[in-house]
Amino acid sequence: GVDLRPEAGRWETLQAAVSRNAREIVRQAQAAGGFPAVRARYQRTAAPAWWWTLDQQVRSQDRKRMTRTAGIAAIVLAVGVGIFFLLRLLFPVDPHVQAALSAMSDGERKILQGQDFAGAAADFRRAVEATPEDPDPWLRLGAALQKAGDATGAEAAFQRAQTLLGSEVDLRVMRASVFVTFNMLTEAEADLQIAERLAPDEPMVYFYQANIFESRRQYTETIAALERADALANEKGLTQLVAVIRYRMGVVMQQAQSQMGIPTATP
Repeated sequence: GVDLRPEAGRWETLQAAVSRNAREIVRQAQAAGGFPAVRARYQRTAAPAWWWTLDQQVRSQDRKRMTRTAGIAAIVLAVGVGIFFLLRLLFPVDPHVQAALSAMSDGERKILQGQDFAGAAADFRRAVEATPEDPDPWLRLGAALQKAGDATGAEAAFQRAQTLLGSEVDLRVMRASVFVTFNMLTEAEADLQIAERLAPDEPMVYFYQANIFESRRQYTETIAALERADALANEKGLTQLVAVIRYRMGVVMQQAQSQMGIPTATP
């Protein structure tokens, strides 16, 4: 007549906990030689209870998960390849654009890896020849020539870029982004100061200013510039830019805390 339902509930809870922590139990059992050694030493019945085979269950789960993951990866890869070739078929990429992108990538690599501005300028000339109506390679060519000491060639490239862009503000902001990429921070700062006077409500001005401050590890100024960029981007409804700015702000705040020795928050 004793009500054993509470004990039954506790027993079910215990078994559920063992099942839930099976992987950790199997790992801990390695100190005693692993589950095969534990079974040989302690198991006393011919038909063992399910918890004696936790290691086999974990391996089975791992195999199933790996099979499932491999299957999903294969499907994703097949779909991705199919979409790629479908897009190439429906929307073929202009070979001139491909050539320009490849040349600009080569030039940027020469600058970032070896500070070879003269060699990069040759690559950017190839990009300009491939897509002469795109201001981007002209800006890169101008920056590389300026750094290499060819002031006349740099000015001509920048003039061509401004003609294509049609706006001094756009020229200053886009050129500043190139300068920042090439670590020409003084030149970028000068462009952004002029752009800020011409267009004080342009969020990208403050976004690139933040990049300069961050490169100099001036984190207080970096956060202030990002906050200004965030406010202006919000006003203009530039949701994607807002997302990028807020992500950058979080990263910079972590860097600032690390520099000052402040521990980051934990759950």
